[in-house]
Amino acid sequence: ASVADAGSGVVDGSIELRRLGDRAWQDLGARLRGGRLEATLDDLALPDGTYELRAQVHDAAGLERTDTRRADGTAMRLTLPLRAASRISVLDRSRCRQKVRSRAKRCVSGPADRVRGNGATIRGELRAGGAPVRHVSLVVLSRPRTGGPFVILANARTDESGRFSFRAASGPSRTLRFHWPGTRHARPAETDVHVLVAARSSIVVNRRAVLNGDTVTFTGALRGGPVPDGGKLIDLQAHYRGRWRTFATPRTDAAGRWSYPYRFEATRGLVVYRFRARIRREAAYPYELGHSRVVRVTVRG
Repeated sequence: ASVADAGSGVVDGSIELRRLGDRAWQDLGARLRGGRLEATLDDLALPDGTYELRAQVHDAAGLERTDTRRADGTAMRLTLPLRAASRISVLDRSRCRQKVRSRAKRCVSGPADRVRGNGATIRGELRAGGAPVRHVSLVVLSRPRTGGPFVILANARTDESGRFSFRAASGPSRTLRFHWPGTRHARPAETDVHVLVAARSSIVVNRRAVLNGDTVTFTGALRGGPVPDGGKLIDLQAHYRGRWRTFATPRTDAAGRWSYPYRFEATRGLVVYRFRARIRREAAYPYELGHSRVVRVTVRG
């Protein structure tokens, strides 16, 4: 607001706004700068809608003046948001179909909020007001699936078409947040992508061929941590009658190591058994459901 006083001079003032239809005015914390009264309006801190504004000034003699109109006489109103809407879109290019005749792959792009596995490349684009935002940096933050605050991980930069790519490094399941702070003319934007990493465990057996009645010992260790307090449950499974069946649930130690002895008691003839470790998903363990490799034991009844 332009302000002036021919007598004692303007000493302070305020700029206030209220949503159209409301009664209470909100002070925007204006400051005098020469012949101007200035205030900053954050369109993220207020609901969208139409607002009316007024300027109020005082001079050294105690006189006051309030105005709610622009210089051309029209009502001083603003429609929020003031800045252009911004959006970060992440594209999933992993869904590809191969054409039989040409042997070429046709990749289908669409919105994606999750990727699987370490090393996955996340691709996306930044647009503001419908136009690509070129050559700007996006802040990449990370938070483990088990919780905690987001921490700054790296930066990703848009190209000439407003697109960017980011490679998810090794680690547990986590949420990656892509954030752009915006500008004076465009609002901030951010989006989350969940990186899902399957749990893994080694598995070995001390004897590959035994007689019925003998005992073998399965051992292994989790690949990846941290291990929950009290250890992590492991499902030992055998492939029997067409499906995997759990026959034991050992618990790891604090370092993720586990061991389990098993005695064969009901085998007749010559049978080759297949075994694996199943690592179930738990809230305190930042990995998804996963399995070990398969080991075989030959048992003669």
